[in-house]
Amino acid sequence: MSNLSDYIDWRGDISFAVDPFNEVDNLVFSFLVYAHFGGIVPGPDCKHTISMQKLHDLFFAKHKDTEFENATEAAYTAPLLLHKMIHAERYQDIKVTGYVSHTDEETQVQFACMTYILPDGTNFIAFRGTDHTIVGWKEDFNMSFLYKTPGQIMAAEYLNKNFKYTRRKLRIGGHSKGGNFAVFAGAFCAPSIQKKILDIYSNDGPGFREQLLSDKGYQRIVPKIHRIVPEQSVVSMMFESHAKKQVIVSAADGLLQHDMITWQVCRNRIVPSEHGISDQSLRFQKTFQNWLSELDEETRKMFVDELFGLLATEQRRGVLTIDDLIQNPTQTIRVLSKNIGAVKEEHQEMFKEVLRKLAISGKDTMKDSILDTVTKSVNNSRRKKTLTNNKKTKK
Repeated sequence: MSNLSDYIDWRGDISFAVDPFNEVDNLVFSFLVYAHFGGIVPGPDCKHTISMQKLHDLFFAKHKDTEFENATEAAYTAPLLLHKMIHAERYQDIKVTGYVSHTDEETQVQFACMTYILPDGTNFIAFRGTDHTIVGWKEDFNMSFLYKTPGQIMAAEYLNKNFKYTRRKLRIGGHSKGGNFAVFAGAFCAPSIQKKILDIYSNDGPGFREQLLSDKGYQRIVPKIHRIVPEQSVVSMMFESHAKKQVIVSAADGLLQHDMITWQVCRNRIVPSEHGISDQSLRFQKTFQNWLSELDEETRKMFVDELFGLLATEQRRGVLTIDDLIQNPTQTIRVLSKNIGAVKEEHQEMFKEVLRKLAISGKDTMKDSILDTVTKSVNNSRRKKTLTNNKKTKK
């Protein structure tokens, strides 16, 4: 098995003319946009471009490889792909443009994107996923009570401003929240731009609230969505999507499967799973949906505001990091529970009640899962017994 980095090594000598754009190219572009290219890639419009070689040279004139040693955050590991891409015939002639990076705690938005101009006559617009900032993660949770988030709106505006007059066909993609932005942008950009879109890639990105799924713009682009999901997904289990899932294999376990660099690649495709979405992921999805169904929008907003207020406080104290939130949710809940007194007094009882409902939803989902397993087991036993009796009768 290999990953997207190995893909560049092994198939980088094959041009787009010989092997057209594929889903692994989508991973490469969606991963590279995590790097911070401000002041290097022209933007925010797409009027000026630079080559991959110049991008590489300018970036590493400012940074040394030693800055990225032992790094785990995509912002620091993604640039290392450039070393390989500039020597790969497949990527040498690509130009980049339209870089935007905007984070604002007041408006609670973390947004970044970049456009790749490919030699096959198409553009790939990549939206960055959630970074390791508190505001970046809070925007994800704001989707639970906002009809449209500021980042989603910026994604659609980016397409409208830059691709109204282009004749080139478009592909859009992103990882995590970036996948959500890609789908939203495709659904809510101008209809004339929608017609230019060939494919939309949501790489383990969250879905949407039901109100958005019924929109005509969304319904028009559903057939173009490639929803790529690892077996033990959590992020893509949040909210709904009418797009068909493509379940793939990761070399990691649990929440770490969210990292695209762990996704397994064979030739020019991501390795499909033989097992489908794991039971744990399905339980999480049901727990999350049940929990949301019991809360009105005002309660959701209160909970998210208080939750991330606590997270920000604990992060400043060095007690809790965003990595803990992702990789050790049990520790996160333990720390937050000890500091619930920091929640506004008038919100404390509501905060505890929301946590209690989350716990009950999880227990109920687990009970349902056990009941389903037992029922299936009983039915299978009955089926086998019936078949055995039928065989004896025939004899």
